[in-house]
Amino acid sequence: MRRQFGATFFCLFSVLAWPHDFVFKPVLIGSSCSVHSLNDSGIVVGETASNEDTRGFVWNELDGATLLQSPFGLQTTARGINESGDVSGSFMAPDGHWQPCIWYGSFAFHDLGVPNGAVDAWSAGISDDGVVFGNYKKADGSIWPFWHSASMGINAISLPSGMRHLQLTAVGPSGLAVGMSNRIRRNSGLSGMYLFHGGLFSFLASPIGSMDACPKAVNREGAIVGTALIGQKWLPIVWPTLGDPYSLSLPPGYDQGGVFGISPEGATVGNLEPFGTGWTSEDHGIIDLNLLMEPSDKPLFVNAAVDVNDAEQILARSGTGGILLRPVVVESTEVSEMEVIRGRITQGDQADLLVVDREPMILSGLGKDTLIEFIVESNSTLFAPHEITFRLVGRQQHIEDAMFVVEMYDWSTASYDPVDKVTRSVPQQRFGLIDYRCTGDLLRYQRPQDRRLRARVRVVGTKLAFPWYMELDQLVWIVR
Repeated sequence: MRRQFGATFFCLFSVLAWPHDFVFKPVLIGSSCSVHSLNDSGIVVGETASNEDTRGFVWNELDGATLLQSPFGLQTTARGINESGDVSGSFMAPDGHWQPCIWYGSFAFHDLGVPNGAVDAWSAGISDDGVVFGNYKKADGSIWPFWHSASMGINAISLPSGMRHLQLTAVGPSGLAVGMSNRIRRNSGLSGMYLFHGGLFSFLASPIGSMDACPKAVNREGAIVGTALIGQKWLPIVWPTLGDPYSLSLPPGYDQGGVFGISPEGATVGNLEPFGTGWTSEDHGIIDLNLLMEPSDKPLFVNAAVDVNDAEQILARSGTGGILLRPVVVESTEVSEMEVIRGRITQGDQADLLVVDREPMILSGLGKDTLIEFIVESNSTLFAPHEITFRLVGRQQHIEDAMFVVEMYDWSTASYDPVDKVTRSVPQQRFGLIDYRCTGDLLRYQRPQDRRLRARVRVVGTKLAFPWYMELDQLVWIVR
């Protein structure tokens, strides 16, 4: 729905009614780490790196991170975890080559060995019954898959006739593995995708019109997600358990995207391009995760979401490192509505704002203050508002400080009252959010006949770098 203000300066803005009964509370896992997978208990695996030394780790919210060691004290990686807490990964052997391994729930290390002819080998994931799938490289550079079980040991997987090589890319909880093979069709540059289950390969159909595709994740029910090159763009793709593969529609302003995780219930997560934005999907489409974050004085910007579990916890990456997004239930009356505004500057430094659907606000200058003004109005009745959170979602920022000046509209006097101002430091960060909470006696600013609120938000750059550039993608206000 769109609302039109009387002045032509404030033309149209998008209104998105808040459809959720929760927000995501971000929990920082580590500042210098990569995260890969989590199980339904919220246990995360990944790697931390420093001074060219990589160590796998297991993390949970209660105990924090535990580094995963090998008997040789060399580098390790961790890529998959099952519901028993067993972790599949790799370790560097004394000869400098990589080998696959398991750390059992008690962090007991077990070397899986390597198939005959392997130069390096690594894990791709682990099923709930403890079967590890992975890949190994031969001396000629070709890559082949393997599987390992406690009873059968390590086994090379024989490829269908005509394949040069196949690399497994994801493993599901039920033991369904998926991968891709280059040039499986003679005289063709296309990549082919395969399923491996119960010792047999079967072909995974590519989406109609795709030039290339790669599966990224499998859920317990056998649904698969990945990316496909359609035209000149990479798009998120779902292969349902029944029916043909289909692409997910991208929100306005984004032209490419990937999907990296799928829950048992079918919720998907991934990233959007350009500028890297994490997302999750619901019945009504893809949603920017940054709009679902719990308001904070030091908010985190989600660049990509890499996994999601049955508890709706999302594993993600931000500019500060790995984060776990934990859903926190809120009372339905606490979040009355959310309004998202996208806009661009139309007149100089003291600019009026023409609000449009697709274009972000782009500011540029050299060593001078710039004031941006938004007018926001609620579109439904509110009950006893006591807090408004204004959130700026910035794609690129090279600005040392930004000051909010918030003014509430007094309907009886037809004028704005300054209610607060605050300075938020954002030193030289490329991506980020800026949150500001306005609290106090907001009841007096409700319009008597319908309880609507109107606010004017001014954002002032006070200490500008030179030359500077800032792109503000969205202004969100949440009335509680």
